[in-house]
Amino acid sequence: PAVDLQDVSNVSLQAARVGIAPQTTCDAATDPAAARVLNARGCQAVLRATYTDESATYVITVGVAVLGSANQASAAAATLNQASKAGTVPAPPGLESAAFAGTPAGSFRNEERQVTAAKAAGPYVIMYAAGYADGRPQVNIREDVYAKGEMTAAAEAVQNSVASTLATPPPTPHCPGTPGC
Repeated sequence: PAVDLQDVSNVSLQAARVGIAPQTTCDAATDPAAARVLNARGCQAVLRATYTDESATYVITVGVAVLGSANQASAAAATLNQASKAGTVPAPPGLESAAFAGTPAGSFRNEERQVTAAKAAGPYVIMYAAGYADGRPQVNIREDVYAKGEMTAAAEAVQNSVASTLATPPPTPHCPGTPGC
């Protein structure tokens, strides 16, 4: 953010999707602690995609967990974020990384996750796990405010983009030609 650099204008950066992992179970897409939280609230499946920021410095895996209701999703996201704020090393409970060979995300494994978070959007929990693209092992980035801010901002931007798409209701059907008209 511009405020971190004491600048007056924000620089707009883009993220690029490097791959989409096959749909899987909540147990397979999240670590055991996160899976317990999600499964207790009716998690049905997770779809993950991995992105890099424009400079290919950060890798971000975003996962969409499908739950039964918006209330279940909100409760799960709140519980996951409570654990994330504890700042445990290794990474707090969350999404498993999804690496894609031959891309900047090729070496992104769970051991490289630096930050994780979750948010609810309707009956979905949109989670992210972010780390460095260079395979750097996890460190306590809470001590590096700039790195934590940049990585979190990049991850939240991708997460928010996915969430806004999922939270948008479908358009109202228009007659004629629509079933039920």
